[in-house]
Amino acid sequence: MLSLRMCRLGAIRSMLSLRVRRLVAIRSMLSLRMCRLGAIRSMLSLRMCRLGAIRSMMSLRITFASGQA
Repeated sequence: MLSLRMCRLGAIRSMLSLRVRRLVAIRSMLSLRMCRLGAIRSMLSLRMCRLGAIRSMMSLRITFASGQA
C-alpha cells in the first residue's frame, strides 16, 4: 500500500514538474518573442527618427533656399 502511494505521489510530482517545465518553456518563448518585438520596435523607431531628421533637414534646406531667393 505504501509503495503504491509513493508511486502515485511520484507520478503526480513528475506530472507537475513536467507542467511547470512546460510553463517555464512557454514563458521563455514568450519573453524571447517580446524581446524580438521590442528590438523590431526600436529599429522602427530609429528609422522613423532618421526619416524625421532627413525631413527636417530637407525642410531647412528648402527654407534656406527660399530665404536666399
